[in-house]
Amino acid sequence: MAIAAPLWLLAQNTILKGKITDAATKEAMAGATVTLLDYNLQTQTDATGRFYFSKLRNGNYQIQITFLGFKPLVKNISINA
Repeated sequence: MAIAAPLWLLAQNTILKGKITDAATKEAMAGATVTLLDYNLQTQTDATGRFYFSKLRNGNYQIQITFLGFKPLVKNISINA
């Protein structure tokens, strides 16, 4: 099983948001854990699979998505507001 995680970055507001879905079925993954590694920031997706982080600073981040029964997904992102 795989996780799909399209990410959007709104640099002017330093907000990172996205929607976590099952890559095979495209169904939202409510309750997935989304972590910004190395910064100890964590949230869970809502009932529609959406999440967001606000007030982020410029820099490089590793985002990890975990959900029971799926392999963790790690993506690298850069914020340059």
